[in-house]
Amino acid sequence: MIEREPIFTAMLFNQCVNDQNLDKLADLMTENHKLICNGSVDTVDKQTSLYAWENFFKSYPDYVNHIVKIILKGNLVSLAGFSSCSEKILDGPALWRAKIEGNLISEWQVYEDNEDNRKKLGLI
Repeated sequence: MIEREPIFTAMLFNQCVNDQNLDKLADLMTENHKLICNGSVDTVDKQTSLYAWENFFKSYPDYVNHIVKIILKGNLVSLAGFSSCSEKILDGPALWRAKIEGNLISEWQVYEDNEDNRKKLGLI
């Protein structure tokens, strides 16, 4: 297997979210993949995560992430940007962090964009 750079893996994952491509998301997840939103672990494995993404895509078909800043620290990729969506609560600034294991994402975490979280993620 050819090793990918962690940033490339995180950006591939984000593109699969933007494309709402469950098959390719599955290909990029570890079996124990966790989806974490605002500090709450929403899923604890790949199958549950895929189910959550499927429901999310059905509920928000126009959701798209726009990444404007990326920081790599070890196997953690921190991303800053914004989401666009017709649902107001999902439309605006956001932060994400991907934990990379090999060529896969073991955690995809969504953060509220605020100064404390930017410091925590090394984005300031």
